[in-house]
Amino acid sequence: MRSFWLGLMEKIKHSPEWEKIRFYVGGLILFLLMPLASGWFVNATGEIFVHGQYSDELIRRWTVLFVIGVLLLFVGLKIARILYERLIPAQVEVIKGPLEQRKVVIAFLSTIGTPSERAEEKIKEHVDEEGMRGWAIKGNRGESVVVRTLQDWVNCDPMQRLTSWQQLARSIYYHWNGGSLELVILVPSKSQKSIESDGPEGSVREAPLACRVFEDLLNASKPTKRKVRVIHCPQEGVDFENLQEVMDGLERAITLAKSKEFTKEQDIKEQDMVIDITGGLKTTSIAGALKTLDRPDLIFQYIPTDGGSAGLPRAYRATTAASSYPS
Repeated sequence: MRSFWLGLMEKIKHSPEWEKIRFYVGGLILFLLMPLASGWFVNATGEIFVHGQYSDELIRRWTVLFVIGVLLLFVGLKIARILYERLIPAQVEVIKGPLEQRKVVIAFLSTIGTPSERAEEKIKEHVDEEGMRGWAIKGNRGESVVVRTLQDWVNCDPMQRLTSWQQLARSIYYHWNGGSLELVILVPSKSQKSIESDGPEGSVREAPLACRVFEDLLNASKPTKRKVRVIHCPQEGVDFENLQEVMDGLERAITLAKSKEFTKEQDIKEQDMVIDITGGLKTTSIAGALKTLDRPDLIFQYIPTDGGSAGLPRAYRATTAASSYPS
């Protein structure tokens, strides 16, 4: 029974109708509260400090009204502030100058497999005659290229396009190259395949392979001495076309990064993270932007696909005009 009510409250909390109700109720409370609070505040102030010729009992009553009036004024101002921020449209702020490398990259994982060729056939572990390990990655020209470090993958000819994960490698490499990267969290798409429906399997099936490939290449790269972990979260994936589900999945990834389970840092904060929207769909890009809304330390980035900017990410954060953050 308790889980039923919790589930019901969660649905109400995220419904658009509930958002409208909260907005109008807040406005009604503000409309009724401010005149009442200001009236009590002014009357009590006048009776206590101007006239002052009352019995102790009356003074105590006016003092109570004075305190209540002050509290109601503060509550009214708080509600007014919330309503003001709700009325101000959100805007995207460009982060100017070089982006500071982050310790945690949260990125969407696109699927690279097709019905005719699975991901395991496009990316295979490779060991040469001298025992050097690497990964043989098939490009769009049909030829496989062996890469031994993340930098090898990043520097490959963009025209050859070694799967869509090559852009993801570029977005991760920027933060690894600064020497501070500790954790990569891949958010995969959920499988839509079922007995009734022959939908796409999603990238959740490819997530273990992606984690292994990226972790191997990151830790084979030099001059790093710190082991970088690559994991995927949520384990079951998210529906890339469901905005709320994607945002919930991002929040779970952020919470996991703060839990210190996979990092050596004593305290991972949002200023140590970046959400990469290079992969995924338009819905995931919107969710990544919205997740930074009025969170001044959290930003999102993407890597341009035109091959320009020397692989440098473009970074942004979503804000409202009511908030002002340094860029």
